[in-house]
Amino acid sequence: MPKSSEQESTQKLKRISAPSPAMGNAATVKGADIQSDRTDSRTFPGASPPPENQPTMIPPQPPNYQSGPNYPPAPNYQSGANYQSSAGYQLPSYQSGANYQSGPGYPPPNYQSGANYQSGPGYPPPNNQWQPSTNSQAKPRAAKKQAAPLPLWLFISGIILTIALLVALYILGSDWAEGASQASVAALIIAVLVAVGWFVRTHLRQITPSSKPRRLISTAFLLLLLIFSGWGRASQATLHIWQGQSFENQQKWQPAINEYTFAGETAPLSTDLARTYTSWGQDLNKHQQYNDALAKFNYIITQFDTTGTQISADQGVAQQIKLAKQGSVDARIAMAQQNIQAHNYNAATSSLDTTLGLQYCDDSCRQRAQPLDATAYYQLGSDQLQAKNYSSAVDNFNKILTSFPDAKEANDTRTSMSKALLGLGESQLHNKDYQSAEDSFSKILSTYPYPAKAKQIHSDLAQTIMGLAATARAGSCTDSLKYYQQLAKDYKDTPQGQQAQQQLNIQPDVKGHFVNTTPEHNFYQIALVQGLHGLMTQDEIFSKWDNAPYKTSIQPNGDFVFQGIPEGSYDLMWYSNDGVTEHVEFIYKELSFDPEYVANIGPLCTVNMGTVTNVTGANS
Repeated sequence: MPKSSEQESTQKLKRISAPSPAMGNAATVKGADIQSDRTDSRTFPGASPPPENQPTMIPPQPPNYQSGPNYPPAPNYQSGANYQSSAGYQLPSYQSGANYQSGPGYPPPNYQSGANYQSGPGYPPPNNQWQPSTNSQAKPRAAKKQAAPLPLWLFISGIILTIALLVALYILGSDWAEGASQASVAALIIAVLVAVGWFVRTHLRQITPSSKPRRLISTAFLLLLLIFSGWGRASQATLHIWQGQSFENQQKWQPAINEYTFAGETAPLSTDLARTYTSWGQDLNKHQQYNDALAKFNYIITQFDTTGTQISADQGVAQQIKLAKQGSVDARIAMAQQNIQAHNYNAATSSLDTTLGLQYCDDSCRQRAQPLDATAYYQLGSDQLQAKNYSSAVDNFNKILTSFPDAKEANDTRTSMSKALLGLGESQLHNKDYQSAEDSFSKILSTYPYPAKAKQIHSDLAQTIMGLAATARAGSCTDSLKYYQQLAKDYKDTPQGQQAQQQLNIQPDVKGHFVNTTPEHNFYQIALVQGLHGLMTQDEIFSKWDNAPYKTSIQPNGDFVFQGIPEGSYDLMWYSNDGVTEHVEFIYKELSFDPEYVANIGPLCTVNMGTVTNVTGANS
């Protein structure tokens, strides 16, 4: 007779099964003892005692077993064709049908369970049959252990603790991706442990079935753990990008850049990196941190601009490069304005000059930068002029007049330029740098007139030219002649001009060294004459000597000097007289018959004829 699940968990019966009477066994039947925690007997209303000589039938008693997680499962008593019972035991033969007789002394036959089963106070619990009492004990077959399902509170607590662990691991990660990675590994480990535990419990022990909702929740949770583990590992780059965007929205620029880099993004193709650097630079501009802003903009321009390369930049990257260039111009101009306000004109001009030299400085950029640059240069030059740093002042004023001729400071610059040049020239004159001084003074006269200082400039220039004349005359009188002549002509109203004229009025000397190659003639005089040529007769030659305007003696060592000779061109001839014969000689060129030695005498400078020698066989 089948047993209900309720009876399986509460009854504890020992039943000795024997071969069926139908198989002809004549073994002696011993009564089977039904053991129970209860010892009281139960009677049935209207039932008479069993007839004599019949085995005593003991009605089943409700066992007093308790169940729960702290109690072992009820024994699993089994029976079957192969079950061996004690010798001589014969089961009673309960039959049903038309010939079945019942009476007041017999218990109700064929107790069954089901929808039509009737129970009452006089009936035993379902799924129990009457058995003959016996004193024999048979060994029960080994029972398979059962495992009760986890208590509900433990089941729910396990899920909650797992979720809390995963959340904690995620939060403890250095960033979203690392937290997800840690949590995904833990989820995988937990899922494996849960799966292994379930496998062990189902295959090694019999689990009492749990409710269907609990099984569904367990399965779904296990699947979620596996899915989360796979997603956490596969979504590392995506998580880095998401967190980078979050940092970017919070204006945490460097962490955002780090996250984009961890995601594998690099220059020059990463729009996220380009956008972050550009936004960072713009933010620094707003906070007037211009040098740091320039560093960010320059990084974008140098690392992401693929112009002239084979790399095709994304449209988003190209837009960020354009913004970075504009930001660079804004930063440089703002920094220059800041420096001008702080009177740091050197830094301002440096920044603006660099800005104007940028390839991406367009017309709009130049319109903004040029006026500021001119102002900075003018202020810088003015400060240097006041500090008597004339050379630097001249350079800065000159920068304005050449690079920004239309600047509002142009007219004032010309006046300041004259002052700077005058101061520079006087400084150079004092240092005897006459050539530089002349350039400075002359530039004032030619380019930057300075009427208020015209007389002073004229005088300074005369002194400068006289210095040049003296310097040149020390090396080459011929080169100095132009300065004396300039002074005498243009600066005659100055002491230097008058002194130059006096020098020009002095007749110069003529000197040289005579070498005699004809010992038989002792030439002791030399003369300067005009008009000698190779076709002259002896009388004409002697006539030239006799009428020579300038004669001088030849010293024993051969040197000779003519003093105070007027300007002109003179030929040299020499004379000897031993008391008996006079001899006059000069050297001429065979082809042209022109005299070999000619003294060209100009103003101021002594003429050095060098070595003068005679040649045997010349006309005399």
